[in-house]
Formats: sequence, C-alpha cells, structure tokens
Amino acid sequence: MPSTVDHAIMEVLVGTYGKTFHTWRYDQGNSSIPLGIPEIVVGYTGNSQITPDFVTKRDALFGVNTTTIRESRADIVAPKVIDGADSWKNGYVLTLELRNTTMNTTFG
Repeated sequence: MPSTVDHAIMEVLVGTYGKTFHTWRYDQGNSSIPLGIPEIVVGYTGNSQITPDFVTKRDALFGVNTTTIRESRADIVAPKVIDGADSWKNGYVLTLELRNTTMNTTFG
C-alpha cells in the first residue's frame, strides 16, 4: 500500500486503541465465512509486546520493513488511553457467550 494511504489510515486507526471484533476462527483454516462467537482481539500497540525475532520473520514473510514503517508514522500522535480501557490489567475481563433462547418470532 502506498505510504500516503498507510499514513492516512493510521491517523484514524490510532484512536481505536487496537481493538476489533472477529467473527471467524482464523486458526481453524476456514476464512471463507464468519463462524463462531465474536471475539474481541487487540493489535500490538507497543514495541515490547512481541520479540524482535518475530518482527524479523514477519518482515521477511510479508516483504516489509518495520523500522521504515515506524519512522514514517512517527508524527502520528496517539490519544491518551481512557480510564478503564485496560480493565483486563486489573482482572476485569468481558466475554461474550452463545445462548439458546426461545422467543416469539411472530412479526406483526
């Protein structure tokens, strides 16, 4: 992707705090349709969250240079983390569940 497009996207995404819901199990090898209970996942947002060896292997696999990308995004300012956004650090974790419920499905 062109660096100007990457930069514009990252200026927007930096405020999302790296969280998204996935409705498919990427580890099950079926990416053709959404399956399963939605799971909230986070993106790596700090340099210490993955090992340098992992970054080197990822860069080689995708043909990118993390150092160059990081430098091109250096002027993007991340907003302050909102209190409670890291509730999992304090042992408070939200989960989703699949529940079978009988309901009236008559539409008026």
